[in-house]
Formats: sequence, structure tokens, C-alpha cells
Amino acid sequence: MGMSILDKGGLSIFGPMGYPDSEQILFVDVNQTGSSETGVRGNPYQTIQGAVDAVVTAGDNSDDVAYVIMVAPGTYTETLTLENDLLKNLAFMAMGGPASGGYSNVNGSVILDPASGDALESELDNTNLHYLYFKGFRFIGTIHLVGEIQNTLFGEDALTFEDCGFEGFRDGVVNITIANLERFTWVNGCIGRGTVITAQNIWSMSINGERFSDWPMDMSGACTLTADTTANMPYHMDDDNAGGDQMTFAINHAFVQRSSWTLAQGGTGVLRIQCRNGFMNGSFTAPSLGSVYGYNGIFNNNITMNANGTLFLYNTVVKGALTRNGCAVNIYNNVES
Repeated sequence: MGMSILDKGGLSIFGPMGYPDSEQILFVDVNQTGSSETGVRGNPYQTIQGAVDAVVTAGDNSDDVAYVIMVAPGTYTETLTLENDLLKNLAFMAMGGPASGGYSNVNGSVILDPASGDALESELDNTNLHYLYFKGFRFIGTIHLVGEIQNTLFGEDALTFEDCGFEGFRDGVVNITIANLERFTWVNGCIGRGTVITAQNIWSMSINGERFSDWPMDMSGACTLTADTTANMPYHMDDDNAGGDQMTFAINHAFVQRSSWTLAQGGTGVLRIQCRNGFMNGSFTAPSLGSVYGYNGIFNNNITMNANGTLFLYNTVVKGALTRNGCAVNIYNNVES
């Protein structure tokens, strides 16, 4: 279990979490039939939660000691719960690669499909969980991640989903609820139709399609974004906006097919929508302190600004109506149609 992940067939920890000083590797296989579950390749845990519980028992998970949980292909009918102060640095890696299109079980994907309740949840005792990374998972069921206290450090250094699919085939509509987090990043993959995303009090939330994947980043459904800094604001939210509080939602090199947007802002917070080299569909109205930033992007529908907001567009196409309402404007080499 103490072997470096670099010695395991060239595997590595991806994304913003970088390379910790050392890694512990645990294996999970839903099809394992042996009576001994020690987490080694020959005796894997049968459930993902079993591996997480083993990390808690070991007590050595830290920012410098990552636990990498390698999950064999299959359907896991469990709720993965990450609610323990001893969890600090976790990476969950699907061993079969991403599912094609995010939906069908080809390439031996890992499917997290609980019989009821959330697929992934963490609401308590998670302030110490600075690094959290998923690669190649399909989630059928709700994702519920909420930092527990004001100035939370949940996701301080990375909270990333890469090459993952999220869908609501079991009951038609599912939800992603994320709040009071430092960072939330979805890289490539798909967030399926019927999904309702509620995001509140997040310093930085981004949808990225910058890395190579078997399928492009896509995002569909309805979305509510709320920057409410009156309570439970993340630790770093006051680093931006000249001492004020800013929540940024960024679309980078991604196709985002939105059927509905609801943007809200509470307290003195600023909600910033950013589209860089991406496509953003769906009309929206910026809140009182909302700002919109476009760089080599496409806004496919209407944008309605607020007089107290800020609009910055560079080489960006606005295909719908752009209503400025007296907001601060900086437009360069732009196309409005």
C-alpha cells in the first residue's frame, strides 16, 4: 500500500492537485468475492465506501499524503459519503476509462447508482478535505457537496470531476447541489438533460473542455447560481473584487447547452459569468452586481445587464439581444447580432 503511484504502470494524479509527497493506493472491485478485503490489488474492497472508511481508520491522510482509490468497472449501488475530519486528500480513479458519451456502459465504466438517496454526499466534517478528485465516473443520482461552516476550506486546492458523466435516468430529474466551496471544476464529460444545478457561495466554479477526452464537454438542463456572501462564504471569496466578494462561474473551451439560467446575488457579493473560447446557450439576466465577461466566446441568446453591473466583451459573438441598461461597458473587436 505504500508504493508510489508512479510505480503503478505510469499512473498519476491528474489536475490541479499536482503531485503530493507520497501516495497510498487502495483497490475496489464490486465483483470481488473473497472474504479478505485489505485494499491491495488481489484483495480489493467490495465497496468504494469501504475504501474510504479504511482511509479514516489509517489516520494518515494529509495534504502531503494522498490516497488514490482505484475502482474497477461495474455498478456500485451505494451512497459515497465523505464526512470525516480525517479525510484531506482523495483521488478516485475509474480503472476502465470514461463511458462513451457519458451515458452508455462501454469501455467498462464505473457507475455510482444508489438504490435511493444521493450518489455522492458531504455536508459535515469536511473542512479539512482540501483535495478531492474524480476521474471516469458516471453518477446516477444526486451529488450533494456543502461546506459546513463560514470560511470553509472544503475544496481549497482542488475539487475536480474529470471525464465524468452525470445523469438522471433513474427518476428523470436529478440535482447537483454545491455550496460553500472554495473551488468546483468539471473537466470534459457530460452533465445530462434534466439536471438542475444549484451553486451557492463558491469562490470559483468552472466548466472546462480544455483537455483531450473521448467526448467533448457538454452541459444541459437548468442552473441556479447564487453569490450570497451574508453567511457561509468560502475563505477566499474576499480575495477578489478589491476587497469585496466575488463568485465566478467560468465556461472554458466548453459547449454549454443551457435550457434555463437563474442568476441571483445576495449581500454585497458579485456574481461573474465568464465565457472563454466557449459556447453558452440560454438567455439570462444579470443580478444587481453581476458582471459578464466574454473572450473569444459565443453567447447564443439574450443578455440583460443591470445598471450596477459590468460588461466586458472581446472578440465575442452575442447572437441574441444585448440590453446594457447603463452598466459599465468595455467592448473590443466584438460582434453583436
